[in-house]
Amino acid sequence: MMDITKPHRISYLLDEVDHLARIRNMMAFRFTAGIISIILLPCAWSFSPISSTAVHRGRSRSAIEKGVYSPTTDALFRVKASFSTVRSDTSVAVETKNPTDLADSETASAVSPPPSSDRISVPRPKTHYTVPGFKVGWQDAEGNWFDEDGPRNGPPQNYWRQAADDREYSKNMEAVDAVLSGTDMEETLRNLEKRCGVRFPSLNRKILGSWAPLLHCGVNLVANPDDAATGKDIEVPFTVDVFRKHGRKLGPKNHYGVFDAKLENGEELTIKTNTVARGSSPCGTVVADEKNESLVLGNVEHVNLDMPLTFGKITYISDYVLIQRYGEGGLDLWLRCDDSYLGVDI
Repeated sequence: MMDITKPHRISYLLDEVDHLARIRNMMAFRFTAGIISIILLPCAWSFSPISSTAVHRGRSRSAIEKGVYSPTTDALFRVKASFSTVRSDTSVAVETKNPTDLADSETASAVSPPPSSDRISVPRPKTHYTVPGFKVGWQDAEGNWFDEDGPRNGPPQNYWRQAADDREYSKNMEAVDAVLSGTDMEETLRNLEKRCGVRFPSLNRKILGSWAPLLHCGVNLVANPDDAATGKDIEVPFTVDVFRKHGRKLGPKNHYGVFDAKLENGEELTIKTNTVARGSSPCGTVVADEKNESLVLGNVEHVNLDMPLTFGKITYISDYVLIQRYGEGGLDLWLRCDDSYLGVDI
């Protein structure tokens, strides 16, 4: 063993202490660097280049905000004379034109509108008050109460239920106005769909009746959106009837009236379209199913587009409007154009 004298021993120990200090400092530096990298790494991710997918999605949202869905007075639609009969035994894949993939323009199409003689005019539906038989009341800005007979002392009987019905009607008409104007349409429809409390919309009795498609495959069908926005009748190229194949079936009478009975799984429904030129054209028979699958009933031609007429994938149903989404970008909004939702007088 090497003989280390006292001076040499002191020098050796000092070297060892210095070496240990360098090791400690290196370890502390590495530990600090590791902590800093953990803190800064998420920030680095947030400033990384945007992927092409993100850019595409951002452009889609921008297209919606810019009004790709906005209505146009120059849409010409023709319903095919013959429709294929389809049953809901088989699920059908639907290919549609995605409105968000269209060019970033103010309108979704640019062709001549159909002649006024080929349009069907439909008024907006009336408010359905849950409890019938009471006068509708309202209050002016000064706090005075009125009904159809004039001034009154305080709110009419059952006013608060009427007010709730009025609010529901207003929410539905906001969706109609959004389609007509093309302003915040997607957001408005999404908010309305969130209010749908129906578990099986495809079995709900409210799908029965006559409907005017205002939006079809994401494209506006209304020929007079500006006039319609002021309260005038809405002009559309065709309407759709949905009814029980074997005749109307009513439910039991209750305190609110008599209405169509709830649909059962397996019930057959007939769907037909109505146009000025061809009158009533049967589209086919579908089977009511809680699965709420989308079925192709035929085609609607629009110059360069070939859009399917579908039924199913209902995301919202009320007395006033029906919304369905299907395929890639398929979005329909139908407006009630009969009074079956008001019940039957017995």
